Amino acid sequence: MLLLIANALAGELYLESPALDTRAAAQVLRRQAEGQDLEARVVRRYSSGVGWEYVVVVEGLPDQQVAEEAAALWAEAGGEGVSIFRREGDEGVLVSTSSAELELDIVDPARPEQDLLAAELVLRHAVRALGGQQGGRAALDRAPAIRFSYVRVVASEDGRIEAHHELLRSPDGERLRIEGVDGAVDSTTLVHPEGAWVVAGGEPVERDPERTREVLADFGPEELLAYPLEFAVLVESDPAYRLLRTASTDGEVYVLEYGGPEVGGAMTVVLEAASWHVRSVSYSTDAGTVRYGFADWREIDTGLVLPFWMELHRDGVLVEGLVVEELSVLDALAEGSLELP
Repeated sequence: MLLLIANALAGELYLESPALDTRAAAQVLRRQAEGQDLEARVVRRYSSGVGWEYVVVVEGLPDQQVAEEAAALWAEAGGEGVSIFRREGDEGVLVSTSSAELELDIVDPARPEQDLLAAELVLRHAVRALGGQQGGRAALDRAPAIRFSYVRVVASEDGRIEAHHELLRSPDGERLRIEGVDGAVDSTTLVHPEGAWVVAGGEPVERDPERTREVLADFGPEELLAYPLEFAVLVESDPAYRLLRTASTDGEVYVLEYGGPEVGGAMTVVLEAASWHVRSVSYSTDAGTVRYGFADWREIDTGLVLPFWMELHRDGVLVEGLVVEELSVLDALAEGSLELP
């Protein structure tokens, strides 16, 4: 009898959604699948290092064509998507993963406000979208070498100062090239085990290596993109994030807000509903309202997801802007990269 049952199950196809953090979110996806006349159920699984997660399983699919059609009904373009599995005895063998993203915008703006996704869950989705606890800064720290090329805009009393920067970095040393600063000479700063130098329109001038490394740190991604790199850590360690509440959603963004003495004033975080990427974060201080805006998010390497556009405003006035041209994780720098020009 057991052999007959195993033979009957062999070859049966089923769908699985990406893992979700709560049963409530999974139940919404289950109802969406049932709305497409699919047989769906929620399954709870324990994932090492993550904890309990929930997936929605759709069964009763006789062949791959039917399975692919069912997956297409359940997904939207642009992400990790729904996986198709073939049941082989007690095991599930992956057949394919849709190139479309499962609809994770589970909040209908027309529903009552109490159905809004909780801020804690929204932030957990955002942490996962930015590489999780081992993403961001940790992923960059593991990079053997990097090339960081960008245009930086800084506001001044005389207007905007705009300059192109290229930073090369490896365990052997660092080189920073700055071009295009109005009224200043292009410069190259170099540091490696034999010493440190600055070249600006003439002969190299020797510098203190330790102090030079400290200066170059201000031009690296860890400093200029500190917020997205540290996002997962901030969500866990900064009490302000635990005080946020979901204020609204229009189906495109989630707005998380808090205002009170615990954080010294108002705080607002806006996240994209489809990608969970941060669109902006703002907070009020005695010195005014500070707002960071982010866009053009890209996955640089496994677990390393960063915006290629950023602006900082204070009381509505631009303080600084950044447009990343390239951020590459390299096995090593090209030969000759750390030589003086």
